[in-house]
Amino acid sequence: MLNTPNSENATGGDAEVEITDLDAPETSKVPERDTRRRREPSPRERVWMSIAVIEGIVLLAVVVLVSLPHAPARVARVTASSLPATHPLSLSIVDGIVYASSPDGTVTALQVSDGSFLWHHAGSNIGQASTSVIDGMVYISSLIFENAAVIVTIDALRADDGSPLWSHTLPADFPAPIQLTAVNKVVYVSLGGDSIDAVRASDGSLLWHYSSRTPFSSMPSVANGVVYVGTQDGHVYALRASDGFLLWKYASLFPPNSSSPTVADGRVYLNLQDGSVDAVRASDGALLWHYLPASSLTEASPSIADGMVYVSTFDGSVYALRASDGSVLWHTVLHVPDVLLPSLIVIGGVIYVETLSGSLDALRANDGSVLWLYKGEEGDAGSITVVQGVVYLALQTGGIASIAALRASDGSILWRYTPQVSSTPLPPLFADGLVLTALQDGSIDALRASNGALLWHLAINS
Repeated sequence: MLNTPNSENATGGDAEVEITDLDAPETSKVPERDTRRRREPSPRERVWMSIAVIEGIVLLAVVVLVSLPHAPARVARVTASSLPATHPLSLSIVDGIVYASSPDGTVTALQVSDGSFLWHHAGSNIGQASTSVIDGMVYISSLIFENAAVIVTIDALRADDGSPLWSHTLPADFPAPIQLTAVNKVVYVSLGGDSIDAVRASDGSLLWHYSSRTPFSSMPSVANGVVYVGTQDGHVYALRASDGFLLWKYASLFPPNSSSPTVADGRVYLNLQDGSVDAVRASDGALLWHYLPASSLTEASPSIADGMVYVSTFDGSVYALRASDGSVLWHTVLHVPDVLLPSLIVIGGVIYVETLSGSLDALRANDGSVLWLYKGEEGDAGSITVVQGVVYLALQTGGIASIAALRASDGSILWRYTPQVSSTPLPPLFADGLVLTALQDGSIDALRASNGALLWHLAINS
């Protein structure tokens, strides 16, 4: 463990970088709120919690979260598929290469254009792993079980040829979730939610370690050389990314929820567990504004674009707030049941709101008016990717998964593809004029983006 200076106890000697229980600063600018507003878990959360209990994988889950800056509008998004822990394959696409990874840490690299083989890394059959690809590196986070012991490792491979670069081992007394973020040649690893290790991406050597007496509420966000992380006791800490030095801390009346802090334009936005949002100044943690809507906010992170903050609420509404002061600019009611959890993204001046009712609403970002509405069949659920004027929507109806391509300007269906293999609705990935999706049998389908024609199919787990 590397000791680094502590901003609240700088005496010329070394001190362990550690979150301590300090008196919370005054928060007189925030009005008191009714603690009864705390919501019950949403249907989506109850479903996944039930699945985790049934499968017995709560303690074995390995979660890899990649924190990236907001992509510019109209630019293709590099997307990693977000899959249930039981899915046999996940995909990432970077620079014309698709990386297919299995839960045991096996990674296979293929050319996107034709599926031709590039390299293969064998995983372990005695543990659980997850993979992310960032800045020319492949990171494999693993929980390995040997002789009743738990070994936690981060393996770094060169993305172009799969050659191993380094391996970093973390102490673990019991199986715990691993969260990983890599930004600006530094890898941030959180084990079990109560500590952060920062290691050099070049060689895996430890830069600093930060421990917390209160578990983190989410994975940290990294922006402009600062690490922002919230804890379950309602604090948010800003750490200098180079050495873990505590720059400031902020105390909210309610803890942040499970979404990571959103950082944009010199502000840090926090979704709180009472369904409200705080905006604090990124430089010193001073509260700028607080907003509590009539219906609680969903746990999705706010979307920030063009000086506006877009949030969704549990009654199926979307709010646009002025980023500078939190004032409401417009409010749109989508008339979906309040038990459904809307999520939204903002690209090119359009807000795309997907709900579990099988619909996709496209709203004008400047005033909230409806641009178009896509109504899927009842039971549709999936995720969306918006690239080059086309919305790719993963769907599932009656146990049959499919991908629909919609024209972003008017929502008209360009094509729809149903794979031969029964699968779950997976986020489609776009690269080099192709749309790729992972199937339940451990294979990949690659489609022509213009018309949905199948170009190649490859079995990875066979």
